[in-house]
Amino acid sequence: MIRVGNMIWGSALAGVEAGTGILVGDTAYEQTRQTLKLVSGMLYESGSGLHFVVSVTVYLKDIADFAEMNRAYIEAFGECQPTRSVVSVVDIPKPGAKLTMNFVAVTKD
Repeated sequence: MIRVGNMIWGSALAGVEAGTGILVGDTAYEQTRQTLKLVSGMLYESGSGLHFVVSVTVYLKDIADFAEMNRAYIEAFGECQPTRSVVSVVDIPKPGAKLTMNFVAVTKD
């Protein structure tokens, strides 16, 4: 994650446990929930939160997992969903990961 002024960028986030790097869950839904939990924690530490995310790029290993990913995405962001791009990719660097995400956010101030 990089913060410059009131802008925050994060990239290549997979659904792993913070500190251990162990992948959480076998489904795109579970991994999306964990990824967004990590994003939320990172943003909180930077003086921001999920409501301040302006853009997300999701890299899905299997586009058939879109519905599961989208369900977790909607649950996390609710009514204040940031712009989103979803890209189908051949592979993900983290073995077993079904997706990774990049995000752009602003701080609360």
